[in-house]
Amino acid sequence: MRTEIWSSLRALLSEAAESGAARGAAEELERIAQSSDDELLSLLVMLREFVSPNPAVDEMLERTFSALGQRIASPAAGSRTIDDRLVGELLFLETRLFPQRRSRAMLLRALAESNSETALQALADRLVLQPLPDQASAVTAMAPLFRRENLDWTALFPRLLDTLEFAATAVITLDFTNFLVREHLAIQHPATERSRDLIQLLGALTQRLHGLEERPPQTAEEARRVGQQVNESVGLIISVIDAVALIGDPDAVGKLRQAIELRHRRIRTEAAAALIRLGDAQIGREHLAELAKFPIARLRAIAYADELEVLDAIDDQYRDESARAEAELVCWLADSAQFGFPPRQCELVDQRTQYWPGYEEPVQCFLFRFEYTLDEGVYSNIGLVGPATFAFSADLADLPIDDIYSAFAGWLADHEEIFEIRAEQFTEPLRAECAR
Repeated sequence: MRTEIWSSLRALLSEAAESGAARGAAEELERIAQSSDDELLSLLVMLREFVSPNPAVDEMLERTFSALGQRIASPAAGSRTIDDRLVGELLFLETRLFPQRRSRAMLLRALAESNSETALQALADRLVLQPLPDQASAVTAMAPLFRRENLDWTALFPRLLDTLEFAATAVITLDFTNFLVREHLAIQHPATERSRDLIQLLGALTQRLHGLEERPPQTAEEARRVGQQVNESVGLIISVIDAVALIGDPDAVGKLRQAIELRHRRIRTEAAAALIRLGDAQIGREHLAELAKFPIARLRAIAYADELEVLDAIDDQYRDESARAEAELVCWLADSAQFGFPPRQCELVDQRTQYWPGYEEPVQCFLFRFEYTLDEGVYSNIGLVGPATFAFSADLADLPIDDIYSAFAGWLADHEEIFEIRAEQFTEPLRAECAR
């Protein structure tokens, strides 16, 4: 078997093993896209020599498996089927890779890119026999399944459902089964036979979260640990609620009524929508109407009410443009990239329709004053909704309204003739203009 065509990549892997540093291998990895199955097989055989705990080598392997996955997914690969010999060699490598290494998740991703029945069955089997270490790895490995056209998803089941036993893969597996039903790729929910188990899991998760709500943490360390437990449980319970609703099992109603009494608004919203789907419309309608009062939950509550044809349950004042705009800003502020939680107060300051850079027609614009209570004291500022949802870190609260709009317009404007220039590069006329 010819392995000399991979001599450059072999040299880079050897260098990484010796020096502990991974160098770029763009040219070598580009070769993979044009390689035949026989050449790829020789590559995988060569990689046997470099399975090690060395982080630099693992980084190189991760890049290599990523390139292999792209080759399988490329139009040149036709139906995305791969030679069973390649599947066998990938499995040989996978069983020898260290379970915690990122390269293993990327190797499994390459299998997920294939439409080969053998590859998909192997993927499901390995996810069960050697569970992935965390949710990030699970997303890496399984993400291609959500993007695939003509996916032979039946090759994954029922084996893939066994991954529900593991925290790292349970959420994405359920999300995938729910995706198949929502996209009308599966007539019956793949987890229908596990409905009883899912209902029991829903009850257990509800009890766990209720217990955490009733026992507030006493120390910073305990707060961190409890926060992690809550985050893990919330993601899973949302996926479980969605699954039992799509399965359509009326036996889930009792557990859903318990879940809807939790304090977490996202869980309450999902449970309300699920109850409506399962025929318990009155309780579901009442809770969606109540949740729409809270900006952080409003948009999702309205979306579900619209989808389930119960929009009349929500008061008009929470469905108008300004109420939706308020909800958009609050959700933006609550994102982990911003404050991570909603403001304690948000009120409309100005609303107008006006021309805006980048738009040919006038745009509806909203300004809101929001307020947070932080350890350092009270923080208040102005946020924009309309052409964009945004807030500065600098305080704009004392500026005139027109100046606030100008600040947002100038900062957000994007045009090929707009550019930045350093102050020391100003010409004399520019300096004079700035001084003026």
